[in-house]
Amino acid sequence: MKHPFIIFGSLGAVVALGVGASVYFFFFYAHTAPAHTAPNPFSEASSSKGFDAIAAEKAAQAAATTTASAPASNVHLVTLRKTIGAVGLTDGTFRFVESGTGHIYQADSSGAEIKLSGTTFPGARSAVWSKEGTRVAITREVDGTALETFNGVVQKNDAGAMTLEGAVVPGTISNVAYNESGDTLYYTRINSLGITEGVAQNLKTQKTQILFSSPIHDSFVSWEPTIIVTTKPTAALPGFAYTKDNARITDGMNALSTKELGSAVLFSGLSGTSLSSWLVVGGRSVALSRGVIPEKCDRVDSSLVCALPSSFEEASYPDQWNRGEVSYNDSLWLFDMSTGSSTLLLDFEAATQKQIDVRSITVVNHGYLLEGKSDDSLWFVRGS
Repeated sequence: MKHPFIIFGSLGAVVALGVGASVYFFFFYAHTAPAHTAPNPFSEASSSKGFDAIAAEKAAQAAATTTASAPASNVHLVTLRKTIGAVGLTDGTFRFVESGTGHIYQADSSGAEIKLSGTTFPGARSAVWSKEGTRVAITREVDGTALETFNGVVQKNDAGAMTLEGAVVPGTISNVAYNESGDTLYYTRINSLGITEGVAQNLKTQKTQILFSSPIHDSFVSWEPTIIVTTKPTAALPGFAYTKDNARITDGMNALSTKELGSAVLFSGLSGTSLSSWLVVGGRSVALSRGVIPEKCDRVDSSLVCALPSSFEEASYPDQWNRGEVSYNDSLWLFDMSTGSSTLLLDFEAATQKQIDVRSITVVNHGYLLEGKSDDSLWFVRGS
């Protein structure tokens, strides 16, 4: 198996050049937002009175929601192992990567599991799967500081046994994802000039293509169907979202975060001291009745399913939550994408007598796969 371990560095003068470019980009660049992007519906609430009116409307919508809670029998713990990345297969089984070891397992709805790969990645801390569950990118810590990412494929060898074959992606990469068909690996890296590059690697030919360049180092990237680059969310500073051509598509908003969900884009950020969220669908903005964290959401048909607590600790979101200093007690909610109204789908604690701070939620065959942030747990909620 190819398994090189390579760590790259950068020169101080080069970093300074990248910082200079960043300063120019943020303070002098004024690219016009594309016509298809709808504005932030909360940006006009420049006074506390204006925002209170919006908040009151949101509260009224929330109070009018119905409850369609799933029975406790429809919720089960997939595995007792700590997991760092999971995927649901079309046959109703689940594949996941074990935290710390990088070992790969497959489990069914009864809890029975088998080990697919015993290849060890000490310090494995995150994993991303392709949609069909055959490819996986495992990121691990090296010497407690640097990170490296192994990109591999799970397949049967000539003897019929499952194996993991692949290699480490050169350099330190982030924003790792696979395309819809699973034959392309997306990631970002910092080049020799200190500029962030968005890269597409063809996994059949191994050829790479630069999709965009940006002076933003700490960013989150949505890759499909279009590329959106968002500054790292923090409550202390306004964030912005950009196209791959560096055109700004949002107003400044503290704690801004984004996620593409098919033809819709989900935005979230702080309006005053409250978390507010909206969808851009077909060129129009739809305010959600409750604030959500985009990474805790996925799309199912014409609805969003999101994990969110009954209340946020306003002073801590998102900085302390991202650092793991606070955690939330989440339930599952459905949002109508055309109206923004919400319905409680599952009170998780009432159904399981356990609390979960959801790291990510994925719509899978006949339900939802939930990954716990603080305890690396893995749960399956069967849908209707």
